[in-house]
Amino acid sequence: MSPVIEYEFKHKGQIFRSSHRRFGNYSVGRRVGAETVTSRYPVGASVTVYVNQKHPTKSVLEVGHSTLSWVPFGFGILFLVVSALVVAALLRR
Repeated sequence: MSPVIEYEFKHKGQIFRSSHRRFGNYSVGRRVGAETVTSRYPVGASVTVYVNQKHPTKSVLEVGHSTLSWVPFGFGILFLVVSALVVAALLRR
């Protein structure tokens, strides 16, 4: 279960709607985690929106990356290391 948070904000006289909590919006899908996140943003509450000045539609409620957003980089490094080991083993033959 992923948390769904929809909000609207006004920027330079225009009203925008978004559901971007943070860059990536990655979630592990556990109900408890989703409830923890959504409890920080009760319906009707005023919240701080970090506005991307060039692309307001890409604005977020939380800055920074989630831990899960680093997973693709980890896999890339893993594949790079394994590939280097395979190439080294083949060159030794």
